[in-house]
Amino acid sequence: MISRLFYLLYLIAFSIIGSGQSITLDEEFSDWEDDRIAITEDIGDVTSGVDIQRLGITDSRDYIYFLIEFDREVQLQDANQFSLQIANNGITLFFSFGERTGTLNGNRVFHNDIGLVASPTVTSSIFEIQLSKVWGDDFFNHTASGDIEVRILDNRQDGDELPNNNTFLNYELSQSTAGAMPTFRLSQEIESDFRVCSYNVLNDRLFAPDAFDAYQRIFTAIQADIYVFQEIRDFDDEETLTRLFNVYGVLDPSFEWFARKRGPDNVIISKYPIVFSRDIGGNGLFIINREGQDILVVNVHFPCCENDFEREQEIDILLAFIRDSRNGLTNLRLEADTPIIIAGDTNFVGLSSQVRAILEGDIFNNFDNGDDFNPDWDASPLVDAKAFATGTPTLTTWRNDRGSFFPGRLDYCFYSNSVLEEINAYSLDTRNLSLDLLQQNGLSLFDTEDASDHYPIVVDFSIKTSTSTKDFLSSKYKIGPNPVQDHLSISNLNPGDHIIVLDINGNMMTQGEQNLIDVLDWASGIYLVQILDNGELVYVDKVVVF
Repeated sequence: MISRLFYLLYLIAFSIIGSGQSITLDEEFSDWEDDRIAITEDIGDVTSGVDIQRLGITDSRDYIYFLIEFDREVQLQDANQFSLQIANNGITLFFSFGERTGTLNGNRVFHNDIGLVASPTVTSSIFEIQLSKVWGDDFFNHTASGDIEVRILDNRQDGDELPNNNTFLNYELSQSTAGAMPTFRLSQEIESDFRVCSYNVLNDRLFAPDAFDAYQRIFTAIQADIYVFQEIRDFDDEETLTRLFNVYGVLDPSFEWFARKRGPDNVIISKYPIVFSRDIGGNGLFIINREGQDILVVNVHFPCCENDFEREQEIDILLAFIRDSRNGLTNLRLEADTPIIIAGDTNFVGLSSQVRAILEGDIFNNFDNGDDFNPDWDASPLVDAKAFATGTPTLTTWRNDRGSFFPGRLDYCFYSNSVLEEINAYSLDTRNLSLDLLQQNGLSLFDTEDASDHYPIVVDFSIKTSTSTKDFLSSKYKIGPNPVQDHLSISNLNPGDHIIVLDINGNMMTQGEQNLIDVLDWASGIYLVQILDNGELVYVDKVVVF
């Protein structure tokens, strides 16, 4: 494993030289569509088992990047026999993804010995791999240079390989610095309205004396308006608030701060009043009122590791509650256009369908939990705030160099982009910040490592406003009652005004010139009322049928 002294010397050199990247491990793959990247493919050459279809290679000054594509989704870090073999200057690196270990000229190595990061962390048919050009530990190391030979193989009997027939894909390493790191700003963007920080603080380590300095520096640098904490187990909300406010002294004293704990370990600290909270399937759901605007914040800490079924149960409960609250069927009436933020340690290390479920409102057990729905107010999916780890091209939010699992993405922030705009996002890894940035922000190199195995995710948001909608709502037209149970009345109509009513999914419920609309047979939920004058939209409003 790389010692702290070696890491510091590396960082000094890195800060002086600088570097750029042409590939980002962002769970998208368009950056591989470049003629300069070496690609080999062979599709449909196996009769059973997994077909390894494509292998790509490129590099930057410090890293080698691989693209690996299969004919189906697999879990790269478990339950497989896929391995990567690289030969360079008489040295052979052999790494087994399923066993999460390998050999370097006969010496055993782990992910941290070769700087391996794989993306995504959930199941996928396509993966991007980042590998350091320096391999080894304190006893033996090798720096890759010149030509390398690469292949990927399935070590099961009759398993596929690429290239075939025990051959290799040849690639000449370059010193290219093309491209750039994802941009971020540690301090809050001035055009944002509020900053959210989601942070798993590792089994109450927020209260550990030996982590005091690291946490104090981290929170001083971040200065969030809303903190979404996980793994505060043995302390309550007031103790957490006291820790940040009186002990760490990192909360702005010109504001009254609020705290609430829901679920076994979910705590929110907010600059704005918390006006509603409840447990929701092992997680915490909160309404925060910012200057008269309600914001729904869900603090999630889904079950860990191989518990796919338990994660899906909690996702279903959460999604069903949001859907029903929008339709006025719970003790929380979620008004139309309320910003929605779902953030926390999701433990998404299993099926990719769990990520899609949050984004798309896709409920797993419809029999017990009801219908799927489009979770954003404009009938679209939520958005995934892709927070790159600072100073890296990866979405890593968790890292443990003493364990066998590769650095991965366990922490997410999903939001409704119909009403929220993402201004800035990052996950803070102090180990990859330049010395200048560390000094400017009062941080130390190993702060995030000393604080937790998770990185804090930071997102700056602004709340979108619709001038046209505000103008419509201030017009002479009046609609009521709202909520409505039987008949909706529209007053002050002009001759020729045309009325259209749509449900939340955009389906037309009725249209015409009538000023009284019968809603008795309509399902409970939110509906959009539009008034057109000679085909021009002159009024729009949302009503709730209960």
